[in-house]
Amino acid sequence: MYKSAVQTLLAVILFVASNFVVSCKKDLDPVFSLDLIEFENDSVVFDTVFTSIGSATEVFIIYNRAKYDQYFDEITLAEGQTSPYRLNIDGVPGYVFKNVKIPAGDSLFCFADVTIDPNSEANPFVVTDSILFSQDGAAKDIKLVSWGQNAYFHYNTTIAEDQTWNSDKPHILFGEVLVAKGATLRILACATVRAHALSRLNIGRGSSLMVEGTAECPVVFEGDRLEERFKEEPGQWIGIRLLPGAGECIVNQAIIKNGLRGIEVDSMRADRSPNLFLENTTITTMTQVCLLGYTASLVATNCDFNNSCGFLAVGELGGAYQFAYCTFGNYQVACARTDPSVYLSNADYTDTDGNIYINPLEFNILNCIIYGSQEDELGFNQSGKGAITASIAHTLIRSKMDGLDLNGNKVNQDPKFENTTKLKYALMEGSAALEMGIPVAGVTTDKLGQTRDTQRPDAGAYEWVK
Repeated sequence: MYKSAVQTLLAVILFVASNFVVSCKKDLDPVFSLDLIEFENDSVVFDTVFTSIGSATEVFIIYNRAKYDQYFDEITLAEGQTSPYRLNIDGVPGYVFKNVKIPAGDSLFCFADVTIDPNSEANPFVVTDSILFSQDGAAKDIKLVSWGQNAYFHYNTTIAEDQTWNSDKPHILFGEVLVAKGATLRILACATVRAHALSRLNIGRGSSLMVEGTAECPVVFEGDRLEERFKEEPGQWIGIRLLPGAGECIVNQAIIKNGLRGIEVDSMRADRSPNLFLENTTITTMTQVCLLGYTASLVATNCDFNNSCGFLAVGELGGAYQFAYCTFGNYQVACARTDPSVYLSNADYTDTDGNIYINPLEFNILNCIIYGSQEDELGFNQSGKGAITASIAHTLIRSKMDGLDLNGNKVNQDPKFENTTKLKYALMEGSAALEMGIPVAGVTTDKLGQTRDTQRPDAGAYEWVK
């Protein structure tokens, strides 16, 4: 009896144990299925890519949410080595990848970039391919889509005679582009100039730049990366530089953005006449400075300078600077800013041979707005021996400096810009800048072409319209 009971108990224990083992085995048996793999996107879309330059790299992630490893038998580009696209899977470049493992609960990083061959089309066109993922006879694909566009390419070139850039295709700067002595570069309304990394447009001795945009169709200078994440990214190219001895340059109705220094003017003419006339222009999103002058002579009217990690305008080592109806607004949040928006200096210059150069500083700031997130947005350096001739009138300024509230100026009163986050520096109702200006001969409209009040115009680049 006792023996029979023990045998029965052992049988029950063995039965339960065997079923437990079978149950555990079922739980541990791996199941391979594309349904257990999560794809971050079903397509990868590149913004406009200029032919032969390539694109920024796009990344997409594949997740294994299962409790055991998953494998792809193969990952490949549908067009193989003939594809304009290139892949990099977890740091390994190629066109075909076999037996790719994703550990349990882990992910796989996939990178794609593209180079588009030139064709005859002026307007954007579409270039496509697919990434194919296969496992045990099942397949899934991710679409690759790029918008391509042809352009005029200027590779480390010298423009030796008069040249006109029109708007039928973008102009791409690649490296140092120089307008040589005696030549004039004319850029027409609606033209777009896009610069590759570390590129710059140089205006040489005796040469000229004429930018002829309109309020409806400005000339645009910007980086050549058009993906959304680069839209307000500074430092994508160097900028425009007027070299010593450059001839008269006129920039009207332009937008200059995403560079290191927007426009740099190096040295004035012997007769101190202006090197640069800057009119109805926006310079924005710069790493160092929007407008920089070294002992320069320049005139800026109806201009909007904003969103720099450093300064908005600098006049260094003396020079002659005239600003009328200009808005200097700096609420940059992408970098830690400590510099004032406008900085003027008569500092002496010592060359490598020890020679000291003393230059006078002249500046006239009229009907402007100088405002931003700093408590002092106007800075001066008076350490040099050069004479200073200064005038600031009918200008709205943010500053802790004493004595600025003269000549019709207003200090530390809200300009009520439309939306500084979106870089919109037009005025809103109730702005302290309304009707605080005085008429300026020859200036009857604002930056947008709106008529200015003939008796009491608004300060800044934009006239408020009710």
